[in-house]
Amino acid sequence: MPVEDGDEGGIIRGQTKWRGLTAADISADMILTVPVTSRNKKATRHDLSSCPLVMEVLKKVSLPKMGPLIVSEKTGLPYRENYYALDWREIATAAGVPTHVWSMDSRAGAISEAEEATGNLDAARKLAGHTTSRTTLGYVRNDDLDNNRKVAQARQNLRL
Repeated sequence: MPVEDGDEGGIIRGQTKWRGLTAADISADMILTVPVTSRNKKATRHDLSSCPLVMEVLKKVSLPKMGPLIVSEKTGLPYRENYYALDWREIATAAGVPTHVWSMDSRAGAISEAEEATGNLDAARKLAGHTTSRTTLGYVRNDDLDNNRKVAQARQNLRL
């Protein structure tokens, strides 16, 4: 975020102020509250205990007691976007993730899976914290052949 006159506290680098998830956003019962942003205009809550991969990671690493949840190992500060992308790609390549897959694809994948699993675009919209379904549709990947076959079969069944 741009630094505004009178901004004090927090993490400020040059003319930018960091805003992101902090340890305070996760409750003792593992509920993550994603704060209101300028885009979504409302907070969303997620039960991390229903996310097996997250819980597996948390067995191996400790959450910080306070401050940002994710920091650069090099600086100890939250990532700037361009540096995060570089580190993510290095790790992804080492893990065998194809170069055409980007970090941002994980959000679209989660939204697509939510829409497919529930058959409900509004459920996916709420998960993503979107105000409108139109925004959610921009994330849903409909090039999933298996999903498209299921939809085609469901449409055919309606005509029988």
